[in-house]
Amino acid sequence: MSFEAVVEVKSTFPSPLGGAIFKGIPVGERKKISFRASRWRIPRIPAPGEYWKVKGRQVGRNKHGDVVVVASAYLNELPGYMYVAKLLKNHPAFRGFHFGPSKIDDLIENVKDFELVDLLNKGNYLALAKTGLNENIAQELCNAWLSLKEETELATFLVEHKLEVSLVQKILRVCKYDIVARLKRNPYSLIALSNTTKRHLQTIKRVAMKLGIDVNDPRAVIGCVEYALYTELDKGNTIVQLDCAIELVRDTLDIINSNIKPKDAISMALSAKAICVMESKGERYLQTISVAYIEQYLEDMLVKINNTPLVKEQVNFNEKLLREELEEYNQELFKTNEYRLSATQDNAVIMALTNRLSTLSGFGGTGKTTVLKAIAHLANLHAIPVHVAALAGKAANRASQSIERDAHTIHSVINSIKFKTGLIDIHSDPMLIIDESSMLDLSLMCTLLRQFKNLPVRLVFVGDTAQLPPIGFGLFYHRLVESNVKQVRLTEVYRQIEGSPLHDAAMNIRNGQTHDLPVYKGQKSGVYLFDCEGYPAKAAIKLRKEMECMILTPYSNGRHKESTASLNQSLQYIFNEPTEKKLSLSIGYSNETIGINEPVLVTKNCRELGIFNGMTGVVQNIKVVNNNVTCEIKFEGMNELLKMTKDQCWQAGLQLGYALTIHKAQGSEYDACVIVLGSSIIENSALYTALTRTKRLCILVGTQQMYDEAVQRPPRYTTIQCGFNPSF
Repeated sequence: MSFEAVVEVKSTFPSPLGGAIFKGIPVGERKKISFRASRWRIPRIPAPGEYWKVKGRQVGRNKHGDVVVVASAYLNELPGYMYVAKLLKNHPAFRGFHFGPSKIDDLIENVKDFELVDLLNKGNYLALAKTGLNENIAQELCNAWLSLKEETELATFLVEHKLEVSLVQKILRVCKYDIVARLKRNPYSLIALSNTTKRHLQTIKRVAMKLGIDVNDPRAVIGCVEYALYTELDKGNTIVQLDCAIELVRDTLDIINSNIKPKDAISMALSAKAICVMESKGERYLQTISVAYIEQYLEDMLVKINNTPLVKEQVNFNEKLLREELEEYNQELFKTNEYRLSATQDNAVIMALTNRLSTLSGFGGTGKTTVLKAIAHLANLHAIPVHVAALAGKAANRASQSIERDAHTIHSVINSIKFKTGLIDIHSDPMLIIDESSMLDLSLMCTLLRQFKNLPVRLVFVGDTAQLPPIGFGLFYHRLVESNVKQVRLTEVYRQIEGSPLHDAAMNIRNGQTHDLPVYKGQKSGVYLFDCEGYPAKAAIKLRKEMECMILTPYSNGRHKESTASLNQSLQYIFNEPTEKKLSLSIGYSNETIGINEPVLVTKNCRELGIFNGMTGVVQNIKVVNNNVTCEIKFEGMNELLKMTKDQCWQAGLQLGYALTIHKAQGSEYDACVIVLGSSIIENSALYTALTRTKRLCILVGTQQMYDEAVQRPPRYTTIQCGFNPSF
């Protein structure tokens, strides 16, 4: 049964996955209803005391009453003046500045509700102060009210014009005041915040036409130029060659039926300083001002960090002393492990300790982790605070285990500095080692470096340039390695024996050299080809039935038979007997069912549980006691079983883990892997990344031709156009 009403929110129970379960009473009724909203259906979690316009379908009752599954919901204006007291008493925005129920009652009594709303809408705190309310409290009250008013008006504007209400929070992050008035003046400003699709552009055009803005208006034309560049940004490109940009702008102007010439449109955008020109190697490129600022800021910050001298008095060391200490370290290392660092590895340690900015690169097995342990050891001898970080939680966890010290995600580092949690003392001249640096994008690095506020810091970037580039825009680590920054490249293999099939295949892929693969016939180690006979999904499933392995695929979308969604569902049907106990996890509108003995994947960092995004495990047991479901999971790298409630499984974003995307697997290692070929989406760096996840056995599902084509496709990072080009 369909449902539509303005609902007074009474209580909210946030879902760790971004949605919410909340209770509310439809205006004019008395009975509470429970609402289930996925993160895709609401712009944010509702707050008690708010009024939301809710559409959905009533799916029945549970022990708590009627339940509505939300299709759409957004913050609504007060249904009437008489509701203002309820809002002020219940909404958390009006708490924390000594404005309690008694003061609210006095205010309502002194200023009638309709007059109060008028004063609050105008932000007239001085008039409120004349009623007996403390002036500071009156000002806090008006600020909180106006903030809520801005959000309400914005949500209403977006819904009225059939724009995505999910844009509310994005817009609020960059604009705080007169938001709707600004959007009415130039709705094309939404292009920077919405998805760059033709449908969104046409919707914005329709809104603009309603507001009297013609398709040949400079605002529309400049919006089209920005849209053209943003479509390229979605592909990772921060700059667009001029001739290519002209064609993109022409196509975009055609979408809105504008008859302005592309070159004239670009001139308008340049005059308005919405875009800028960059020249490189005799070519002219265009880029948006915001992206140009990020790249320039990063270049300037890195140069400044690199040129900041080390404080000799603080650390009291020189290269000769470090060499002596490193030799002592190597002697002890040989006693306990029967190996020592090579001369190149020694140089990498000295480089990191005697420079503020350096990079360490090398393919798998060349001993990057061994070098990092030595760096951390010698840094501790000189009281240099060392912090290890990585983009993904799984990569951070692996680094923590390998280097034998705490490691964190980059987002954790950023938040710890922002909120002063004590994780990093930015005034201590710390050393920050960032592992798996090839995954870093420009925006994230800009955010990280801004946290240090021009204070001295040491940065060591570690990674493998042949792996997949970042999901976000631009190239950071790859361009840094190409610069003249202090760096050491490791080439001698330790983890895998030189000449082994895995190593040889990885090096051939890395160098873009095709080579024949032997056919898989049940071998226990090496690299092999398994002909899928036109059905790669079936072949991968057949191999998984025969042995314990991780399936790696380029797809996550369920439209593809070779996607993680399709493969996981098919393999669950094969391996999970109907009689086994199951753990039912509701994610969005679907129920993902996880059973005993099934592999699972963590998709969200949960530091308090010791599990991180990208970690895999196997469900060992599931218990149901008094309708409470708990499961015991054996995660990789953990000696003990981890007991997790259903809520904790939600918190960790637990999913089936028979198959992973290659991107999700980056930073992980598996004993045996099956890689699904057969798609042009797999290029050199994706194939290299997938193969180097394997420690023992790698089986590629497809034909020799598919494999050769993947090897010869240009690595993704070589196709990205990026303006970031640091010079030291």
